Amino acid sequence: MPNMHFIPEFHHFAEEDLQAQVDGRFGVINCFQWPQSYDDTFCHALCIPRKEAFPFPHPLHWAWFTPSQDDLKSIPGNSFPVGMLAPDKVDGLQSLLKLAEQ
Repeated sequence: MPNMHFIPEFHHFAEEDLQAQVDGRFGVINCFQWPQSYDDTFCHALCIPRKEAFPFPHPLHWAWFTPSQDDLKSIPGNSFPVGMLAPDKVDGLQSLLKLAEQ
């Protein structure tokens, strides 16, 4: 027995930006709520990217970066456990920013 009495109309949002709204949902472009297009050529393509799909050195690899204490270079003479982000980490995050700006 179906769990709905209608089939939602498919709409292709080619020119719409996918971003969370104030309430944390995606509005009418909600890939979790509405039917998604499917193509046998891209049968394994996901709507939401996964870390495993973008290994280093791809810039999207940095979208999942979570700094740890090991990623910081301590500031000389500072008695607090703070520091500056290591240059290689800064470079990686800048590559993600450049990709986002395109």
